[in-house]
Amino acid sequence: MKRAGVGAFSFLPPLTREEIVKQVEYILKQGWIPNVEYAREEELDDDYRSWWKLPLFNATTAEEIMTALDECRQAHPDCYIIVSGYNPARQLMCHEFVAYYPQS
Repeated sequence: MKRAGVGAFSFLPPLTREEIVKQVEYILKQGWIPNVEYAREEELDDDYRSWWKLPLFNATTAEEIMTALDECRQAHPDCYIIVSGYNPARQLMCHEFVAYYPQS
């Protein structure tokens, strides 16, 4: 497993669960739409990765996003699990980070 150079924090050690929650809370506080994606190592650099369900348009708490992250990780333990925050006003991705690395 290589360290993915995807999104913010890719140069840091893997985030703890508490740090992931803080980043998710930041996305929600900004009014951005959270999304959970997953990708195998060879797919990381693709422009389009697989979504875990649809973006979480109606999510209002970090717990909702963490539940989606946990479900995605359980279903795809061999993949990188990525969280992104989409800004609908500016119509662009404003935040992205690897929440979980493949389990070995």
